Formats: sequence, structure tokens, C-alpha cells
Amino acid sequence: MKRLGKITGLGLVTIGCMMANSVFADEPSAPITKTDEIIVTATRTPKPLKDVPGAVSVINQDNIRSKNTLDLADALEDVTGLKILRYGALGSISSVHIRGLYSQHILVMVDGRIVNSPSMGSADFSSLSVDNVKQVEVIRGPFSALYGANAVGGVVNIITKPVPKEPVKNISTLYGSYQTSISTIESGMSDKQGGYLFNSNYKTSQGHRDNSEHYSTNTTLRLNYQDESSINFTVDAGYFTGETRFPGAQPSSYPAERTASQLAIGNDEVSSLVDFGQNEQTYLNTLFTSGDLKLHLSLNKKDDINHREWMSSGKRISQDSNYQTTASALEALQSFSFSDNQLIIGANIETNQFDTLSKNLDVASSTVTTQKWDAERTTYSGFIQDEMKFSEVILTLGGRFDNPSDFDSRFSARGNILYQVAPSMTIRGSYGTSYRAPSLNDLYWPVDDFAEGNPNLTPEKGKSAEIGLDYTVLSLGDNKEITTGINLFSQDIDQMIAWAPRGSIGPWGNRWTPSNLNQAKINGIEFQNHFNLIKDVSFGLNYTLLDATQQNQELTDASLNTMETRTRRLAYAPARKMDLSTEIKDVFSIEKFLVNMGVQYISETSQYYSDYSAWPSVTTMEKSLSGYWLVNLKTRYSIKDAELFLGLDNLTDKKYAIQFGSSIDDRDYPMPGRTITTGVTVKF
Repeated sequence: MKRLGKITGLGLVTIGCMMANSVFADEPSAPITKTDEIIVTATRTPKPLKDVPGAVSVINQDNIRSKNTLDLADALEDVTGLKILRYGALGSISSVHIRGLYSQHILVMVDGRIVNSPSMGSADFSSLSVDNVKQVEVIRGPFSALYGANAVGGVVNIITKPVPKEPVKNISTLYGSYQTSISTIESGMSDKQGGYLFNSNYKTSQGHRDNSEHYSTNTTLRLNYQDESSINFTVDAGYFTGETRFPGAQPSSYPAERTASQLAIGNDEVSSLVDFGQNEQTYLNTLFTSGDLKLHLSLNKKDDINHREWMSSGKRISQDSNYQTTASALEALQSFSFSDNQLIIGANIETNQFDTLSKNLDVASSTVTTQKWDAERTTYSGFIQDEMKFSEVILTLGGRFDNPSDFDSRFSARGNILYQVAPSMTIRGSYGTSYRAPSLNDLYWPVDDFAEGNPNLTPEKGKSAEIGLDYTVLSLGDNKEITTGINLFSQDIDQMIAWAPRGSIGPWGNRWTPSNLNQAKINGIEFQNHFNLIKDVSFGLNYTLLDATQQNQELTDASLNTMETRTRRLAYAPARKMDLSTEIKDVFSIEKFLVNMGVQYISETSQYYSDYSAWPSVTTMEKSLSGYWLVNLKTRYSIKDAELFLGLDNLTDKKYAIQFGSSIDDRDYPMPGRTITTGVTVKF
């Protein structure tokens, strides 16, 4: 905490010095951001990035292409304040953490369509395609005042490509390590009244471990109609299907420390040789605009089939589960402009349905037990935002009221102020409240031998304050400049939901049930720097420092269910993250030959496990994953109507893990070593 206080003080002094330099400079410098970069997520209406009153990062098509990304999670790896959590290579579950907060605290959307799972609350990036992405907008900080539940740590909005103005027809193929193959086809055209864009890809990989194979197909279609007036109608439809094998964590090196399940159905490298999941998803997303009126309708359907096996009391259990989720939303938004004032009013109705059927087979006796349950939630919402401009100051105030069917209504508020001190400097400040809704699993998990849901849960509550500065340190014209940005933030989350043995008595003691037990306190500082002083050469340096703690109720006596409050470092939150990128165009004077190198450092992270070895006394043990450096090298060469690309990930063949195992004895989930990919895109 003292270290963060010193750095925060240094940050404030730096801001003060920058302000003095800017105010008293003889000639103003260019703004830090491109004035033509348009952002929609932070304010719900298109705004130049320089006028957005929040901490925003934008990943556009050029960024994605220069990195030769295999999936969408790859494209977000170096975003300031953001950490990707993966269970493995291509196809494995991937989620995003922002400023130390977990995936269930991050709202993820595709063109405004929410993709967070109603049953779990989090969003999995592994099924989201990167091929048809126009740009990704990452908003750091609470935005429940605009988007409602789960926008506690931030919002990620993936904006897909529009219908092209000129005919497009591309074919791309990629091949790499672990027999990874990705093939993509894209076609589109338009006329005065509308057009279409079609995209389809097929991915397959043998994986870097036993039982880690993956294959998937993802197809999307966009149709657009517009007349000579202001009416515009867009329909997006998509279908995804795939299968991913689940190897589990790498077991302990010592067989005596392995679980019975790992010994029976795993080997020295994987916990399971038989587990897998099949996934099928469809969606429909429509947007109708007429002037300043927008009507948005979305529908998601997801069908998951999971096969798991484990040992229980000497018996081998084989489980097949089917999870079906349906989510629909209808939103109306109207904006009004009055001179230097813009008012937005919106209303929303969202319905989530979840059905599950699980069959457990005792392999030895052929006995089958079945568990079936379902849950539903409907939420009615209304929100308002007023943006007022006073000369060089933009003040934005907003609030949202959510009335769900299964827990108490919530009101979230947010205020932002942006002050353009000089053409080269902008200062931002904000304060907001937010909440995370209990998931359907949390509320309605049926009573079984081990667990039960808790219908009396209340939402997690968050509040956050932030101040930031964007500054052009040096501008020499011809896009040669040095820019920097600093954000200082503080966020508290109360009544965090955690599962603990506090439920009713079952065959093995108290059942595990969720309760509003914990809280988190996060303070941090972010630096974003861009250097472009040499023609065709640019450097980027992003750095995030977190002082994040959790105050959790930990079990200390299993017979009495005694719990005590303990303060520890926040699980999974690295204290430091740094990303350094270098991009060189026209390398060796070869036109359209691009080289991109990225270097990333993430400091150690911690996780906590309960130790029952001295039962009934229970102690909490800490485990850490070591910090690591990663180096990635990507090249791309354009020639006529083709692009050739080559990528080397984890260039130094670093052995590391991001995701902890389920046991303190596990060797966690090892990530791939050095990998190579190469491919070509042909335009017709």
C-alpha cells in the first residue's frame, strides 16, 4: 500500500508538471488521440475518442492484422489493465479480467448483444470469431449506469465489420504448431439500398497436451437495408458449433499426491483423458434506426453437452450434462440534442432461461441417477444520460434502474467530467456505482449431496472513483509524436458472492451454498505511452500497477462451520503488468513488409485452498504462479492481391501457467511453448 501511495503521488506530481508544461507552452501540440476515431460504447452514441470521458482502449482492424491473431482473446492481450485467463491453447475457455476484477464482473457484448452466460455470469471468448471484427472497445471502470448488471469492472464491446461499400471476396488459410489449421472465407457487396457480408471459418487443432483437441465452425451473415432518408435496418445472424476436449490440470509429479480420479482416468500430464464438451450456438441481432431513435432486438440460444468422469468412494462415475440457455433482449433508445446538450433516454426488457439435465452413471453397477432443473429471470430497465458541454468542459451524468424478477431492484449512477486544458492535454474524472447480479446457478442450483443454491442472495455492490490525463508530450508533425496517458483509480466491491459449507446438512456434512460473504478493495495506476518519432517505426509501452486485496470469510472449523475474516492479496490479480510493442513498416525498404514484436510481463498471482488435513480445524493455504515474460514476433507481407504472414508465439519457449488447478498439489494448466503459424490471405 505504501508503494502504491508513493507511485500515486508521483503520478499526481507528473500530472501537475504536464499541466504546467501544456498551459505555458509557446505553441500547442496535437491532441493525444485521433479525432476521427469514433467510439460508441462509453456514451451509447458515436463520439470522437478525445471527447469520451472514460478510460478507453480501442483495438482496430490494423492492430488485429499486424498481430496475426488466432482468436479474439489474442487481440486483447496487451490492452492496459486487462488480463486474459486461459486454460490452454486454441479452443480452450478464455475469459477477461479488468483491473483485477473477474470475468463475471465484466460485461461482454458483440454489437451490443450481451454474451455473458446467464448461468455463470461470465463470458467465454473461445467461441467468438476475430475474422469479422471491425474494432473492439474496452471501457475500464463501472458502467452499470448505462448497461446494468455485471458492468462492474468494465465493458468489452466487439463491433463487427459493416456491409462493405465495395465488393469483397477473401480466402484465408493458416497452419501452425500442434496441427493447428484455420480456414476462412469472406464475401460481401452493397448497392445504394443495402447489401450483405458473409463470413465463415473452420478451426481445428490437436492441442499441446493429451486430450486437448479442438474443432469448430463459425458462420455469420449481416444484411443491411437503408433508404434515402435516415432509416437503416441491419440484421445479423450467426451459427457456431464445436467440440473441445478437457485435459484438466497437470497432476502432481508425485502419484501419492494425485486424486483418485487423476490416477484412474489421467496420466502424468493431464487429469483426464476422457472429458470433453460440445457446444452449439445461434444468435439473431437486429438494429433499426430512424433519425435519433434506435430499436435493438437480440436473441441468443446455446446448447452445451459436457461429458465428465471421476472417482467417488471407489466408484467410477460418468456424467453427461445438457445445458440449454436462451437469452433475449429488446431495447429502445432515443437521443435529443439541444445546442451543447445531448440527452439519451432508454428502456430495456431482458429475459434469460436456463434448463439443465444431468445423468450420472455408476459404471460398475450401471445405475443411473438423473437431475433436472430450470430457472428464469426477466429484468425491466430504464436509463437516462445527460451530456452537457461548457466551453472546454464536458459533464456527463447518468443513471439506470433495473427491476429483475428474482432479486431486489437496483439503481446505478455515474458522473464524468472531461476538461480540455489545452489542445495537447485532456483531464478526466469519474465516479460510479455498479452491481453484479447473482447468477442463475447461484440462486437456483438444486439440492444434491454436496451443494444447493441460495434464493436469498443480494447483488454484489461496487463503487469506483478515477482521474486520468491524456497528454501529447512532443509533436513534430507528419504523425511524429510522443503521447502519454495516466489513470489513477480506486474501486470497492462489497457483498461478493462466494460458495462455502453453510447450507443444509447432507450426507457429507453441510452443503456448499453461495452467500454474500466477501469484499475486495482495488487501487491502481495505469500508464499508456506511444512513441512515433522515426518514420515507419512506432513503440508502445503500457504499464498497470495494482494494490488489490480481498477480505474473505474463511472456514476455520468444519464441525462448527466457524468462519473468520481474513485479508489477503486478491486472488488471480497480478500486482504488475507491462506490455511493450514495436511495429516496423517497410522493413529493409521492402514496401508493405511489416514486423510486429510484443513483449509482455505479468507478475506472480495467488490462489487460496482449504486444508482439511487437521479436521475439524481448517486452514487456508496460499499458492502462487510465478511471474513470466513472453515474447511474440509477427510478420506480414502484402503483394498484389495477397498477404503472407508468419507468427512466432512464446519465442523464448517459456514454461508458464495462467490458470490454477483445482488442488494445491496440481501443476496447474500449462500453456503452450514456442509455436509457429504461417498462412496467406488472397483477395479476389
